[in-house]
Amino acid sequence: MRTLSQRKTLLTLIILFQFFLVKSSFASDSSLQGDQTQENKGSQTPTEIKKTDIQLPPEKSPSSETLGAKENLPDIPKREPLSLEVRDQKVFNISPHISPFSTWISPKIGLDLGIHMNPNWTLEAEFTRGSLSGKVFHVEFGQIVDQRYGLKTRWYLARSNSFHLLMGVFKSQLKMEIGPSIITNIPGGPNTSVLNAEAYGPLFGFGNRWQWAQGYTLGIDWFTVYIPTTNKRSDLGIAESITPETDKNNIKDILNFFLAIPEFDVLKINFGYSF
Repeated sequence: MRTLSQRKTLLTLIILFQFFLVKSSFASDSSLQGDQTQENKGSQTPTEIKKTDIQLPPEKSPSSETLGAKENLPDIPKREPLSLEVRDQKVFNISPHISPFSTWISPKIGLDLGIHMNPNWTLEAEFTRGSLSGKVFHVEFGQIVDQRYGLKTRWYLARSNSFHLLMGVFKSQLKMEIGPSIITNIPGGPNTSVLNAEAYGPLFGFGNRWQWAQGYTLGIDWFTVYIPTTNKRSDLGIAESITPETDKNNIKDILNFFLAIPEFDVLKINFGYSF
């Protein structure tokens, strides 16, 4: 009987020992889990922080000093429109001109009347006139008048601001009034003392013209050539009757030069108004 009692006691001790081991292991696991939770909380990333935990500073409204500074800013001046833009806004142009260096008679003065077809093209009618009196090629003249009519275009290359080419047609008229000393030597006296000659042909040139928004224009035709291709003379009977022979030949030479040699205008200046 003693042996059986001892076995029961030993079995009871073994059960109690195993229970103690299980309880101790459970307590250790709980403690380890608690430590890991604390570490996770400590290493929380910024993206896991709640929005309510972030406090942004309040937005500042513009102060009166800032608004006052903006109101006191200087006005930016407007850009002056280009000549190209002004031609697009204006339609008509009136430009008196003077040609200080011109063939036969200098200076010549005249007038250009133009229409701006578009920013690239301007159509113009031209009238130019010059006169002189006295001796020319040793021949006495009461007055020589050289006047020219033209129809031309100004072509502003590639929407150029001011530079352009001139192209067109012209008609020139030369009127020579023979001086009294020659008329007295003509037998029978002439019915008229004026010799006339006309020439026609194309014209070419180039120049610059600047235009402002107020309407004012300033231009320089740097070089223009007038090439006579057709001519006409009148009253040659008077020239044939002139004596002495030297005066007659000189007058014929003047007419031939006018009808055959191209005319030139250099540095023709024009100042006008567009509207």
